[in-house]
Amino acid sequence: MKAADEIIKYFINFCHEALNLDIVQSAVFGIGVIAKRMDQHSFSQYKNECLQIIASIITAPDAYSEEKAVCTDNAVGALGKIALYQSQTNDKVSEEVLLKFLQLLPLKNDSEEAQAVHKMLLTEIINKNAFLASCSQEVQGVLINAITNIKTQDINNPELEILDDQGKQLINSILEAK
Repeated sequence: MKAADEIIKYFINFCHEALNLDIVQSAVFGIGVIAKRMDQHSFSQYKNECLQIIASIITAPDAYSEEKAVCTDNAVGALGKIALYQSQTNDKVSEEVLLKFLQLLPLKNDSEEAQAVHKMLLTEIINKNAFLASCSQEVQGVLINAITNIKTQDINNPELEILDDQGKQLINSILEAK
């Protein structure tokens, strides 16, 4: 935990000060990795700043330009990890973070990140993630739309490779159960 505590400070700093987009992309990806693994109490001191960094990346006017789209996908992935692993039930802000993440799906600019993030979400649904299960009907509806959009994108644009074989199996089992 001590290492994670130090590392996230570096990732945050790189996001604020880096002039190289590859460094920002790697740092925002790292924020997501830490968010997935760090306990909620420890992460809570960094959560708001991480969300601000991610918001600045995904809301930039050129966020989905050819140059920045892969970085944006990594920022959305980090947002998803915060939404799924750093949220609390019956918390309006946590639901808003999840809603924003779901509305940004599917990822389609970085196939490796897309496959990992989509599979992460699908696995959490199958594993009955407590936070996902406790969300409002509005969020549940957006979740179903996100899953449907991922499936549609995968079918209509297979060259994007947004789902690997395991992801396709997971999504099919979820949609069959609905």
